[in-house]
Amino acid sequence: MVLIFQADMWDTAEPTLAGYDALVAQIGRLAAAFGKPVLLLEGDSHVFTVDNPYSAASPLHSLHAETPVAQNVTRIVVEGSDAGRTEYLRVTVNPRPKAVPFAWERVPSASTARRWDPHAGRRASDRMVIRASSSARLLPPEPTASERSRGT
Repeated sequence: MVLIFQADMWDTAEPTLAGYDALVAQIGRLAAAFGKPVLLLEGDSHVFTVDNPYSAASPLHSLHAETPVAQNVTRIVVEGSDAGRTEYLRVTVNPRPKAVPFAWERVPSASTARRWDPHAGRRASDRMVIRASSSARLLPPEPTASERSRGT
């Protein structure tokens, strides 16, 4: 499960975080009941962060009233701050059972670096790539060289 938000619901510089209390609680309850990995992608503050604000050990856990514990949540805030680097986040979702469900890579926007593919050798139809920056876009995955040569 991947949820994408513009808002950084745990941005401590934001004075109106209480407006997210009900949403944060509902996401946490549903994620805990779901029991499988949940990935939250956020922007707004745009300072790259990977954490779990639903963990009881997180310093962010108490920012919202009645935040449940949901150990199966990973939150990523995508880079985009004025002081940050220009990049996008390449997220790979693997729908196969018993597989690592998510992989991500920070990719500089002007990069000519070779594409990293954690699922090399798999068909393009077996994965979905989500690129998140200041505006998230769903894009079809780029076929690997072997897929292009086979025409799959």
